Amino acid sequence: MNKTYGTIFMGTSEFAVPILKTLATSASLKKAHVEIVEVITTPDTKSGRGLKLTPPPVKIEAEKLGLKIIQPQTLIEKELPKADLIILAAYGKILPSWLIKLPTKGALNIHPSLLPKLRGATPIQTAILEGWEQTGASLFVMDEKIDHGPVIAQVNCPTAENETYTSLEKKLAELGAKLLEESLPNWLEGNITAKTQDDSQATQTRLIKKQDGKIDWSKSAKEIERQIRAFEQWPGSYCVWRMTDDKELTLKITKANPLYQHIKSTHDTGKIMYVNGKIGVVTGDGILMLERVQPAGKKEMSIEEFARGHKNFINSSLN
Repeated sequence: MNKTYGTIFMGTSEFAVPILKTLATSASLKKAHVEIVEVITTPDTKSGRGLKLTPPPVKIEAEKLGLKIIQPQTLIEKELPKADLIILAAYGKILPSWLIKLPTKGALNIHPSLLPKLRGATPIQTAILEGWEQTGASLFVMDEKIDHGPVIAQVNCPTAENETYTSLEKKLAELGAKLLEESLPNWLEGNITAKTQDDSQATQTRLIKKQDGKIDWSKSAKEIERQIRAFEQWPGSYCVWRMTDDKELTLKITKANPLYQHIKSTHDTGKIMYVNGKIGVVTGDGILMLERVQPAGKKEMSIEEFARGHKNFINSSLN
């Protein structure tokens, strides 16, 4: 009789959804006798203007799949089912050491980078911010250090020039799901030896805070444009426009393009001006051509629409 591998899936964000779906429905994983016994995700959070309780994406998908779900504030060993395997993807919390050691076939993590590069919580944002031409996904065995354990398998992913957080997250999630589907049966059969990461090649990402979204106009147009794409979902990329001497407006820049890279303007950084009939902002290196913005409390709109409603916008400055 073939052994069934009871599996706990742990995940929270949109990145984890395709991975959960593959784990639950893949014919090859069913053939390998992988069976989800429980899905662990984070508690619902209050969001939106009405502070309505909103379930995490993984909970929504798990409900569709008819899986057992728990959302503990704290993980307690006696409350968890016995499992041979843990599969984790973007859970959002650090696992206690007892849980990592619990499953006989290991606690495996799908991480959206080519480890040991881009360890930590923000590999997708960092790849865009730093202009990486290629990233990827890694399946690895967790240990007590963050994103440190031996790697089972990896897959490369080229990044497009206009890649946003949303588009890259989707690509990496789908690649990660396929990587799991192709690698997990061989891992369970003992046909793969995980390889120790080379710590000398490791890079670490940092946590992103709300204030990181504030645009620094002394940076280059290219750097700011990358920030806009990287922080698309959160925290956004915003600046402050002084409408009058006693009135300010926070303006989120949602789409822009760098122009005249490596050219220093004679104007002060943050200056708003027409360039070839389009609206741009002077940066520390080049002009950032604005395309779409969202004023605080308003809907997103084209920069032309915004400027038509604010006649003093051109030739003023953004801070």
